[in-house]
Amino acid sequence: MTLEALQQLGRYLSGIPGRKNVIWFSGSFPAGIVPDSELSDPFSGTANFQEEIRKTTDLLTTAQVALYPIAAEGLVSDTAFQVDNRQIGQKRVSVAAQDTMRQSRTAAMDLNSSHASMEQLAKDTGGQAYYNTNSLNDALTRVVNNGSRYYSLAYSPTNTNMDGKYRRIQVKLTNGKGTLAYRRGYYADDVSATLASSQKANSDPLLPLMGRNLPDYSQILYKILVQPSNPQPAQDAPRAGTNSEMKGPFTRYTVDFAVTPDDLKLEQSSDAVRHGDIEVMLVAYDSEGKPLNLVVTRNEISIPAKDYPSIQKGGLQIRREIDVPQGEAFLRTGIYDLKSNNAGTLGVPLVAVASVKQVSGSPPK
Repeated sequence: MTLEALQQLGRYLSGIPGRKNVIWFSGSFPAGIVPDSELSDPFSGTANFQEEIRKTTDLLTTAQVALYPIAAEGLVSDTAFQVDNRQIGQKRVSVAAQDTMRQSRTAAMDLNSSHASMEQLAKDTGGQAYYNTNSLNDALTRVVNNGSRYYSLAYSPTNTNMDGKYRRIQVKLTNGKGTLAYRRGYYADDVSATLASSQKANSDPLLPLMGRNLPDYSQILYKILVQPSNPQPAQDAPRAGTNSEMKGPFTRYTVDFAVTPDDLKLEQSSDAVRHGDIEVMLVAYDSEGKPLNLVVTRNEISIPAKDYPSIQKGGLQIRREIDVPQGEAFLRTGIYDLKSNNAGTLGVPLVAVASVKQVSGSPPK
């Protein structure tokens, strides 16, 4: 859940240029989800999450996101020695002392593990961790001051062997003794192989981004025109969508997409035809956020060279239909590029569609 939340943040913030500072207040931080760059095998403690960690790291790196974890519990005392934790008269002194020491060790290990996760999260994204302080306002002020001053550095590695291994990055000052906060490494992954692996593990990568209350993502920009289909199908006609048991009466909506081709990864073949692979999804929700119907398709794109200039101007045209029970509803639309791992989403209140007829997303670049 933590990794999915960070991935969603990375996608959402990718539409904002420059460095972004995410300040994360929490009473505890999950241990063992972030690779430790100090070990010979950074993934030795995170084997179960390796693919998700790499995916999260890639998204945060691309979006230029630095994490600043702040421990919201403030100064922490040893709970084993608190008055309300004593069991007076219930145990012998020797047994009570052993229990106290055991509780103290367990609490210390949990706290140290949480702080270690904070340090690792911050170090691997170029941020800084703050804990063991009651002055949360001062910590927040320091984060703002720290995160507003930075340099952007870039380089091309001479080692072109994409072997999937973790490669460390080290930045040094030639003069001075300043403390540097920067990303400590990256994974030399073959992009196509990594995407193929992640898609096998998760057969529907767009679905986790289609929740009713999630923000709209702008890695892929598009416009949509949503309106009731004309003419409407008969009430006993096959349903447009996966919910074949949906009760009538219902309204069929036509959704026309105009997708910015520059946001898609289109590979050009020898005959100058541009090829791509995308997933398009529509999810209808009722007023309580319960899913009503779903439409999902995967499409291979082939754009001849002679058609590409007009598509750049007007967008890649896609049409889908979905049936929705009559009444107040919300439609969430999404596009996922299976070659680049980028996504775009946009939500539409269907009550407003009947009167407005058109809802647009962010304008094309």
